Amino acid sequence: LEEQTLLAIQKMASGIQAISAERICEELRKMLTHPNRATALELLQQTQLLPYVFPEIDPQSWSETIQIARRLPRLSWPVDRPVTVPLTFAVLLRLFDKKSIQRFCQRLKMTNEELSRIVWLVAHQKALVDSHRQKNSQLYPVLVQEGIGELLSFHEALTGQPDDHALELLRNRSREQLDPPVLLTGDDLIQMGYKPGPLFKQWLDQLRAKHLDEEIKNREQAIAWLESQAGEASQPKRS
Repeated sequence: LEEQTLLAIQKMASGIQAISAERICEELRKMLTHPNRATALELLQQTQLLPYVFPEIDPQSWSETIQIARRLPRLSWPVDRPVTVPLTFAVLLRLFDKKSIQRFCQRLKMTNEELSRIVWLVAHQKALVDSHRQKNSQLYPVLVQEGIGELLSFHEALTGQPDDHALELLRNRSREQLDPPVLLTGDDLIQMGYKPGPLFKQWLDQLRAKHLDEEIKNREQAIAWLESQAGEASQPKRS
């Protein structure tokens, strides 16, 4: 920007508050999904529009936000495509808790779908750290989520490195291998004669983890494990 133009924008920066949230949000969508998004974020600060457009964001974190936005790659899974609106907003809101994100998105009149994805991305921003050391039961449930393509790009922008291990799993393993059908359900436990209670969820969660980690491979092994757990918990079958 020319100096005179910059000074004029700075002088009138507070006037942006008169513009509707919907209009501002639409412009932000275009700005943040553009390849030059990092430059746009720099200009928000230089023009002194930042505290009016994003009053919730700590300006001390803005330099880091710009660097992360600059590293943000195109999505590579399941197909090559541009970055999405939720992904770019997740970069901005990465330090926020769920309630703060909700208030932010509501102020800008963002869609419920956008809000849901932003919340998920921020909550899982560390889910792919050291993925090659994670158990299947920790990693696979993340890999099968709809937002995994965005999360992979988010992870790369945050760390500066792509997650080659996660990408290899996604490319070489089928959906059924990453998210196999459950071996037993709560209804199965009831049919086996067990009384519903808090232990059901604990057992089924543990069973699912062992199944994903390939410690239990079939229904027969699942039943045997369940019966051993019920015995240890002194949980008799109903007569």
